[in-house]
Amino acid sequence: MRYYLNIGEEAVFFLIARGGIGKTTLLAKFMLDHAMNQSRQFPFVYLDFDRATLHTREPRQLLFEAARQVSLQFPEVEAELAELTAGLHEEMAAGRSSSITFFDRFRHVVQKLTRGSRAFLIVFDTMEVVQYDPASLAAVINFVTYLNGFTAAGAFPELRIVASGRADVPELRTEQDLRSDRNRLILQPLSWSDAGLMARNVGRDFIGDEWQAHWESLVAGNPSDPPERREPLVIRVAIELIRSCKPEDRERLVQSIAKDGENASDGFVGLLYERRILEHVQEEEVRKLAWPGLVARRVTRNIIATTLAPICDLDPDKVDQVFKALANEVWMVEEEDNGEVLRHRTDLRSRTLPLMRKRDPEKFDNVNSAVRQYYESRQLTPKARAEWLYHRLLGGEHPDRVDRDWTDDMAMLLAGAADDFAADSEARAYVMGRTAEALLPPQSVQKLSPRLALDHVARTGAQLGSFDDTRIEPIVLSLSQRIANPQIASSYPHPVKAVLLAKTGQWNVPASFEGGTSEWRAHAEFARLFKRARDAGELQDESTETIDDRLPLRTLVQELAAARIARSPRESLLDRMVTNRLREATGYVQPSDFATLRTAVVFGWQSSVPAARAWFGLQDLPTAPKAVSLAEIAALMDINRSQRRAMRSSLEPRLKNLSISWSDLAANARTKTPKVARIGNPDFRLAVLDQAQKLLGGDNPDNIHVLRRFFAARNDDWIVPLGYAAARVLGVPSEIVDLFKQLVREAYLPTRPEPGFRRPDDALQLFRWADEGANLNRTATAVLDLASGPEAADLRQMRLHLQRWREQIDELLNRNEAEGADAPPSPGEVVHPDDLQKGRWGGRPERNGRRLEAKIGEVDRESFDVDLTVLSTDGSLLEGPVLFHLHDSFPRKTIYIRRIREGSSAVLEEVNAYGTFTVGAQVKTADGRWTGLELDLVNLQGLPRRFIGR
Repeated sequence: MRYYLNIGEEAVFFLIARGGIGKTTLLAKFMLDHAMNQSRQFPFVYLDFDRATLHTREPRQLLFEAARQVSLQFPEVEAELAELTAGLHEEMAAGRSSSITFFDRFRHVVQKLTRGSRAFLIVFDTMEVVQYDPASLAAVINFVTYLNGFTAAGAFPELRIVASGRADVPELRTEQDLRSDRNRLILQPLSWSDAGLMARNVGRDFIGDEWQAHWESLVAGNPSDPPERREPLVIRVAIELIRSCKPEDRERLVQSIAKDGENASDGFVGLLYERRILEHVQEEEVRKLAWPGLVARRVTRNIIATTLAPICDLDPDKVDQVFKALANEVWMVEEEDNGEVLRHRTDLRSRTLPLMRKRDPEKFDNVNSAVRQYYESRQLTPKARAEWLYHRLLGGEHPDRVDRDWTDDMAMLLAGAADDFAADSEARAYVMGRTAEALLPPQSVQKLSPRLALDHVARTGAQLGSFDDTRIEPIVLSLSQRIANPQIASSYPHPVKAVLLAKTGQWNVPASFEGGTSEWRAHAEFARLFKRARDAGELQDESTETIDDRLPLRTLVQELAAARIARSPRESLLDRMVTNRLREATGYVQPSDFATLRTAVVFGWQSSVPAARAWFGLQDLPTAPKAVSLAEIAALMDINRSQRRAMRSSLEPRLKNLSISWSDLAANARTKTPKVARIGNPDFRLAVLDQAQKLLGGDNPDNIHVLRRFFAARNDDWIVPLGYAAARVLGVPSEIVDLFKQLVREAYLPTRPEPGFRRPDDALQLFRWADEGANLNRTATAVLDLASGPEAADLRQMRLHLQRWREQIDELLNRNEAEGADAPPSPGEVVHPDDLQKGRWGGRPERNGRRLEAKIGEVDRESFDVDLTVLSTDGSLLEGPVLFHLHDSFPRKTIYIRRIREGSSAVLEEVNAYGTFTVGAQVKTADGRWTGLELDLVNLQGLPRRFIGR
């Protein structure tokens, strides 16, 4: 009771149970005991969505009903609410769009009654009815949203909602982070003592003084009996059976029920139901209609007269009489359409159909076939069409054939009908797939055909179109393996297939990105541009396309990346658009946008700095990357001497605490095949990020180039497609753990894992861990070493795309640093693989009036600094830029120097090296032509011998 009478907590409570457990009865008892018997009454509204007169697709109709109920409870506000409902009726009758004014007025009226100290309770009963109808569910959501204050969220703290149904309704959650079990109750079968108490009370109510005290324990069974026999529906049907029996036969019947219940299963209530019909329905005509007539889900006078009477051997002159008599068996049927239709109770039907079929399969099939033919001739109405499809499935027709006649309005009419089919049947999976408004469990989606699975995910699983997965999503993985055939598609134009293929690294399968709702359209546009930017075969200049400035940031950044790679005329415009978007409001940047911001830093020009600032601003979030890589640290070393000293003084003591040597780490970073390092210590990570963030300040133009190289070291936007492509190769989690151990042993420097680190146990986690060490390519190669069959084709192709992507980034960053220079000649072929610049720039340090010199600077135990200078030796003015080409272990292998000192020299200062290598240079001669220079540092005067050959 504390939940209902207090305010200030989460506003929604869920009561969840399958049919027959007693949700509605529990709510009714609560309303009687607490809502209506309070000394200080609080206002409440009870909305039963199974009630035919309640219009569920219009929020104003729900408000109309709420106002009616409150006015009945509190006469003092009756006049005020009557005026409100009159205005509401006038608005709806005039066809005007919904106004929230009436919701605000109703809220103010209720708050006069609650006075801030009492709750206002709304009960939504039988929520499964609206869950299967998107329009109805949207109306309920809007009803709650408008009541709670559309323009001032939280304006109604007294509001309390109890929602009852067969499943949770996440859309009603008011605070997504508070999905605790304390605000949710999943009803189970009664306890043994409660089952006995219910048997006693219902028995006395139904039979009076003839009820025998010892029967309650026989009906409830023993504590060790299966819980299915203690469901409220089972007890109710058992006592109905006892009541209908002749008094002298009741004892024997009760003993029989007790015996049968010892091995009760889900079909126990069906067994009682069968006995109730066959042995204890007094009117013979009703008994014959109930079996086998209730093979039909919905019974009318017409279907009795034209179809069921001949099969069930009914008197055609007594149709009206038998229809009314069946209507009196309220434990068996429910009235619909103002009593013109009797519907077999859904909670009973699902458990009794198997027994009805087993008792006489031929008669069951005859009735079902006749009912199917009856509705086939009337299928122009939605209800008749739904019954036609239902009975075709019940007769065993394959779902793929039935689906050809499916229409959208069938979903609501067949809501809940899946329970009427065997648990492992294709028919059950089909009905669930077509009617469920929430995503089905993976095992259920697996039973659907690929086309139906795509339709189901398109309708219920928009969240699966996101590229933000942190673990392998089983539905996505399974479906990705089933939709690779180009012939497979959804039933209607929708981008679900194209999005999933792009997300899971199957880029060679054609699929359309057209169609879909707004959320899927957003996923589709992102996926299309993400794939286009990274698929060299698709990349082309699309400068004739218009740019939608409403695109989400992550999608706009994909446009920018594609434009910069293709050297499109639109790259400057897109760069400005991304820059403006980042500066407009931080609200555009979401915690899932780490990869987006990294891409913006790397591919941006003006947008690089604001994107970097936004990225650094998100680092305190729990979703931030958990580690830094050696590749990122190496990129930061490409700074001047004073900055490098500051970085070392900050990081070296922290490394010692981790038992890592700075000199070993730094030396390894420049080796030909460096080991990988992933350092997850939080203090060290933040210290590295602090050094990187400092590059945003100051006026050194090279800092932004270093920062772009820092961001380019990692590829977190590739984790998801690579992870899914690898998951189709890798098997059980133990295989992933073994691969993880192998990579650590062979490729990684020894580092101490951070507190709370967990080894990856799925492929996506493996690649996320790999990216934290800037090691995606090597990890993909290790996976491919385990398999060479067709299942590895996608991952092999993705690795090639990743390698080309890395090359394009390198080309772009070189182009950024060469901005404003005319293109120098390309170098010659590599002659010495261990010293890439040797023999490519003319072989001499002095040519054509230009000379390349080197002067040793500060020397440490593990490294030395060298200043590189290009001089004019013929008296002509030196023209910039001058290009210096370094060893390929440097993050920036080509560096442009534009500053010419006194018209005669260009200097690249403080190149920090760990061994000797050949330096190349390109400079213009006096006549404006490019010439190459080459100097091997092995001849550097004063260089300690320990560096030679390293």
